[in-house]
Amino acid sequence: MQVNRQETFWEWVRFVPLFLVVGLLAAIVLHVGFNLQPRQILTPVAVLVLIQLAMYVPMFWLRRRFRLTGNPRAGIALSGAYLLIIGLAAFHYGNELRLVNIHKSDYLGFSAAVIATTLLLLVFNRKWKVHE
Repeated sequence: MQVNRQETFWEWVRFVPLFLVVGLLAAIVLHVGFNLQPRQILTPVAVLVLIQLAMYVPMFWLRRRFRLTGNPRAGIALSGAYLLIIGLAAFHYGNELRLVNIHKSDYLGFSAAVIATTLLLLVFNRKWKVHE
């Protein structure tokens, strides 16, 4: 693929099956490595893969917008939201499956750190030059 050529949506989503493969590998690791039953693993893995997909697909349009404007704010906001959602889901399911012991203060501290970092990046970003 040429570097300066505009990517199509279908070229972007061709990597979606890899998310399913990663989910399957994660389920296998949880089953074999932690002796968890498939029925215990199905919901957490499905939710985490769906979160990945829900954030990956809109990134196509945000990337295109960034190339036009040079303004990274929308991508920063989506990335911050992604990190917050995937982190909280990992905390929740890790706790539910007894893989980790997370306290309520950990949820609050993580959330505060992600939100503060995202807001700082949004406030202090500059227009970036796109090299094509």
